[in-house]
Amino acid sequence: MNAEEARKKLEEKRKLQQIGSTTIAPNPAQLTLKWSFFNEEVTIDGGRKANLPSGAFQYQEKQPDGTWVKHRVPQKKFAIAVIDHSFVQINGSEFEGQRMVRSYWSNEMRMSDVMTTPFMLKIKGADKEAKPTTHIGSYKELKDQYDIKGRMHVIYGVTPQGKLVKLVLPYYSYSLGSEKFKTHGDTLLDADRKSDKGGLTNCLLTYDGFHELKTGSTTYTAPKFKFDELMNDEMVILAAEASDVLDSWYDEYHKSNLSYLAKLEGKIPDEYNQGSSQHGSENQVTTESTESDDSDWQEDDSIPF
Repeated sequence: MNAEEARKKLEEKRKLQQIGSTTIAPNPAQLTLKWSFFNEEVTIDGGRKANLPSGAFQYQEKQPDGTWVKHRVPQKKFAIAVIDHSFVQINGSEFEGQRMVRSYWSNEMRMSDVMTTPFMLKIKGADKEAKPTTHIGSYKELKDQYDIKGRMHVIYGVTPQGKLVKLVLPYYSYSLGSEKFKTHGDTLLDADRKSDKGGLTNCLLTYDGFHELKTGSTTYTAPKFKFDELMNDEMVILAAEASDVLDSWYDEYHKSNLSYLAKLEGKIPDEYNQGSSQHGSENQVTTESTESDDSDWQEDDSIPF
């Protein structure tokens, strides 16, 4: 780490320490990669076209004019040193053709907090001008009441270049039993159980393509990973530094959300959903959803780090 990088890390910590109870702490991840499965048109024997299940990590970049540029990461291997894999959140979207008709997103929580703290979920319809509505409850309550299906597992890691990366994965990609993957290798959960050094944390996780899965008539994909408990000294240092930044952020982030949740409880939901300023900042629940229609993704030639 050079002096410029060290100053940047100290400045990040200083900003986190200045976060008050009414301002949400910005997520420290420098890049968020979300898994998406889709059908891809390919040429098969005889020159025939076929739509086959595929998948890729995707990310979006917000431009100065407020628009988003959408990127699809190429099918190339990349590795991160896992610093925390205990986060869950709700995040999803629904489409009619290429048109998004509903999106929803929640605050992130560590699994240890999910048992005692409800999610704060925002739901937004097709009207881009309308404010999202806010709902409070456990994942099961929200799922049953609002037909929510987007439970996501979040893994934080650091790249060999020192970039803090957030992987957002469908929950099944972490928790499906190994019976589903007899011919494909371990799931993340299997790797977590087999590791002799405290699970996936502090392991080197390498993305290596995807599995094709089928449930009934539905075919979908999940990212495939390999893991290695060996990391060189440089990666260990990068992981430790990034872990400190992540822990500092989450302490403030979760504390702020608990404070906001206390204000919401007892309020009339309709009153809150009218956007009254007395109920706190729009950013208090979580970062704004970046979901958009599923078209016009730019196919990147290289990994973005």
